[in-house]
Amino acid sequence: MRMTDQMRPTSYHRVAKALHWLIAALIIAQFVGGKFMTHLGLGTDEKFFVYQMHKSFGFIILGLSLYRLYWRLTHPVPALPTGMSKAEKAIAPITHWLFYGFMITVPLTGWLYVSAQSGVDTKIFFLIPVFHFPVPESDFWRGAFDNAHSALATAMIGLLVLHVAAALKHHYMSRDETFLRMLPAKEGATGRIAIPAITGALVAVAALYLVVMLVWGEDDHHGPAPTDERTAMEQIGQTSGDPHAWSLLPEESYVQLTGSAFGAEKTVHIDDVAAEIVLDLDHPEEAGAIRARIGLASLDSGEAITNDELKGSGWFSVAEYPAAMFVSDEIIATAQGFVAKGMLTIREVSQPIDLPFTVTMEGVTAVASAEVVVDRTTFGLGGDGAGVTPQVTVTLHIEAEPAR
Repeated sequence: MRMTDQMRPTSYHRVAKALHWLIAALIIAQFVGGKFMTHLGLGTDEKFFVYQMHKSFGFIILGLSLYRLYWRLTHPVPALPTGMSKAEKAIAPITHWLFYGFMITVPLTGWLYVSAQSGVDTKIFFLIPVFHFPVPESDFWRGAFDNAHSALATAMIGLLVLHVAAALKHHYMSRDETFLRMLPAKEGATGRIAIPAITGALVAVAALYLVVMLVWGEDDHHGPAPTDERTAMEQIGQTSGDPHAWSLLPEESYVQLTGSAFGAEKTVHIDDVAAEIVLDLDHPEEAGAIRARIGLASLDSGEAITNDELKGSGWFSVAEYPAAMFVSDEIIATAQGFVAKGMLTIREVSQPIDLPFTVTMEGVTAVASAEVVVDRTTFGLGGDGAGVTPQVTVTLHIEAEPAR
């Protein structure tokens, strides 16, 4: 039997009201918090915490939205006010069903995005592990899901603004009970107190959001290094005229960084390596020098979010300091191979480094392998947070041929 307007309740059920206001508050907090976490210069530990909390509340919203959809399908809702125009009556159900679509698809696309991030575990409030969808772990899919998540979230907030405007219009202009029937009680002082309070809170949130956007500007992503700095770094080349000079083979040479972040091992590959090398393999003390430039813009962890973090201002600050430098004018022979005593410079911070390495000859090609543990905090990388271990293992694979 079709339910008539007379058979419908005059107000929403208290469960529907609780779900409405709880989900609304969480959505607004998630949107504003999402902008905060991508625009504020958070440290690594803070950013990890905020991202995990953002994901956790996203799952809460998804669960609550699915339950609210079930409640909506199984419980009658109040009839629309009789004074509403035909256009308003046609738009109202479309708006509500669009909201259900957004409340479910926004967290789902976020879930798909983190599923495309290799090595990034998700635990609700750091306690409950969540499975990841079997989606390809690639930049294409990460970008597609990230763009979809952002676009849907923005569209949902736009719809929310229209929804709030319509509710206020019903209360202040049409003077019907559309807004009041979603409050804990329709009569008495509830409406006189609650509605202005809600309006003021929304205005305050909007003002705070605008301040963040105006003050902190663009997202915390970083483009290529300035051309003049990059050009200066690329001036490192072959050392001509020295009989013990070596020409580095850039396609075969790389640097690898390995460390532990939040309980998981992370490996970063850097393939932009240039160097001037002078080395007499038989008498390194007489002819031994290295000038190496490591292009940090090429670093790749296999995870877009980690790459952005490492290139950001809290770590290597690649936009301002596009390269790390290692300079050694003293190389000594040891029982195991060689040690290059020099200075490693990152972000204009220089620290002495003893770099042990071995050299094997493959025809005319010298293959050098090196490994050293560096304390990242001495270079001001990542701060002192406990989430990332201070010790980072630096592994180098260098191939070179005699310079001609």
